[in-house]
Amino acid sequence: MKKLIAFLVLGFLFSCGDDSNDFIGTYEIVEFNIECSEPEPMNISIKASDGCLTVDGSMYCATITFNADGTGSGTITNDNDVDTGTFTYTSNENGDVLTVCADGDCFKMEYTGSQVLWRDTEEDCTTTQVL
Repeated sequence: MKKLIAFLVLGFLFSCGDDSNDFIGTYEIVEFNIECSEPEPMNISIKASDGCLTVDGSMYCATITFNADGTGSGTITNDNDVDTGTFTYTSNENGDVLTVCADGDCFKMEYTGSQVLWRDTEEDCTTTQVL
């Protein structure tokens, strides 16, 4: 009986471990949004298919991978031009805010539980990539 209780306690401890790295894995772009307030309000949302979206006749594809060791990689394809890079990242205690750094530049991404959001604001426009 003591062995059964010990086994159940160990199982409970391992099953209730820290879930702050749920974002580990590979994500493809599913949506690209642009919201601008000036000079005229504009909201554009482009849905992707199979990790790619088409804008003005050009095909753009994007994937990002977060590895468990704090490293990752990303690939962006514009028609047949492929750009691949690597990065490091850290996450907050909850695993819902990721700080990604590549080539000396760092930015924040948000993990929503099933998707990664990358927001960038310049002047009066905010772009959001949903991966």
